[in-house]
Amino acid sequence: MAAVSAVIAGVLGLAWFALLLAQPLMGFEDTDDPAVGVRFVREHPQVFAQTGLVLLLMALVLVVAVASVAELQGQLRPRWPVTATRATGMLAAVCLLVFGVMRIGASGPLLHIAGLREDWGEAAYLVVQMAGVQGVLPAGMLLLAVWAVGVSVMGLLQGTVPRVVCALGVVPAIHVVGRLVGEAGDLLPGWTWFIVIVSIPGTLAWCIALGVGLLVRLKRDVGRAAAA
Repeated sequence: MAAVSAVIAGVLGLAWFALLLAQPLMGFEDTDDPAVGVRFVREHPQVFAQTGLVLLLMALVLVVAVASVAELQGQLRPRWPVTATRATGMLAAVCLLVFGVMRIGASGPLLHIAGLREDWGEAAYLVVQMAGVQGVLPAGMLLLAVWAVGVSVMGLLQGTVPRVVCALGVVPAIHVVGRLVGEAGDLLPGWTWFIVIVSIPGTLAWCIALGVGLLVRLKRDVGRAAAA
């Protein structure tokens, strides 16, 4: 269950990221401009809602992945690293779930409010943008990266996760460091912002690598048991 759910969560996450890039790629470049945002929702409401739906599904599958991976690493003593890592992953799922729900439910009411008065619609868009894109979404991605780093470190110590996957944990670690140092002030060069953004799909790809690695190990263990 851990392997399959991790792969599905990663695939859904990458699909969400691709949909999130649709707005600037379709010519609506300044996603923080409420006028541009309302126009995008008006012309492409299905894309706006689909980003929420995919992220909602990802969050639900992530809950299964986090719980299942915690079971694999449950033999670690003391128990608190496993508990803390699992809690971090669950909080990540909650944040992503909230953002997904906001996107799914926002397009209809937002367009209705904009139909009453355009500046009201722009204000409603800003609420979703600030609370979602600038709030729970980055929090969820940061927590997801912390979970990935925790799983990688414990997997390396226990041998419960393939070493290659643990080594790839450096990608979510880059996201964690970049976000924490970046939020502390202008301590990093401006170009590092691009690396932090790229580490988002990198973290989602790590989830897929985790699932594939666990599947390969399971297949190998089954083969050895059959041969014994």
